[in-house]
Amino acid sequence: GETLPLEKIRTWQKGIARLVELTAERGQPFALLRPGFEELVVLHTNAPQAGAELEARLRSAGIIPTLPTTGAGAVLGTHAGPGAVGMAGVVRKT
Repeated sequence: GETLPLEKIRTWQKGIARLVELTAERGQPFALLRPGFEELVVLHTNAPQAGAELEARLRSAGIIPTLPTTGAGAVLGTHAGPGAVGMAGVVRKT
């Protein structure tokens, strides 16, 4: 697969808000797995607090009750740099 940026957001809070917004567009609140996703995970690069913050924002917005949060691998970490946070998902085929 390919890793491509979706868009560029300039501030931390706007970036987190946009990740929550994009995830919410995929389905109904509190589904165990988002209707648009087979799998969904929060990733961070040496920033577990940032990953936990994103997971908490998704939970408080009614996106999903809990999400796994884990460190990103070496390839994503190299491109994003330390302190990055994001999401990865496998889109469900319709």
